[in-house]
Amino acid sequence: MSVEKLQPRDSSAEVQPDVRKRIQEAIAELSEPIKNILEQLRSRIDDGDYKLIIGIDTSGRMPAIILGDIVKDVYKKKNLPPPKRIFLAGSRGLDSEEELKSPKSEVDAKADKILQYLRKIDPNKELSASRVLIVDDSSQTGGSLKPLAQALRRHGCDFDVAIISALTGNLGGVSGESLEYLSYQFGGEVFAGKKGGVPLVYLNSFPSGVEKDPKDLFSTRVKYDKQHDQPRINFARKEGQKLSQELISWYDQNIPVSAPEEDGEGRKKAA
Repeated sequence: MSVEKLQPRDSSAEVQPDVRKRIQEAIAELSEPIKNILEQLRSRIDDGDYKLIIGIDTSGRMPAIILGDIVKDVYKKKNLPPPKRIFLAGSRGLDSEEELKSPKSEVDAKADKILQYLRKIDPNKELSASRVLIVDDSSQTGGSLKPLAQALRRHGCDFDVAIISALTGNLGGVSGESLEYLSYQFGGEVFAGKKGGVPLVYLNSFPSGVEKDPKDLFSTRVKYDKQHDQPRINFARKEGQKLSQELISWYDQNIPVSAPEEDGEGRKKAA
């Protein structure tokens, strides 16, 4: 008697049509900005400069996953080891005027936590011989990334910041800083996919699957109703994977990857 193999249930079918549409729109909106970022970073990606990619939770998680997938694919074609990818909680809100006036601000305390973590994962400071790529959804004043930038500088790392949208205009009564000023403030070059407009992945309705306290080093899994929320999270992940594959194909067609280096006998160097 043959036994029929059960197929895994597709929970995405349980997502309401209006919710599916919002998620698809949020993912699709990332496409053009990420293409622009890839164009700007092409030489550093092609040279294999990035050994670590840091995604900023919560709304920078999906852009970091997609960019990381593309960089990983390029490195694979060049016989390079894949970059390590980690996610740290964003620090938006820690740089208020009152906090910065205190003897030991929350920004400094968060930077200390990040530095300790960097020393743990990179005890021999190998990252100082390469570059780190930070990925976030947007930046207005740079507050969310200040502790991380401070910690990376103290660890001796060169880094770039890739943001989907640079909020350079006036938003909520706050004027956004220029990319040049943000680069000066961070100590690393800032690359933006577009200027103006908060990305849809920043909105609370986008199911990232994690939540954060800006004082913490890492985000935590969202406490959710599995029956209603998990299908939305799974659907968002699938849509993100689809965009990753589309952009990998786009990259192959529009930004040719240089051939892997060869040794003295004409053989491709192993990763």
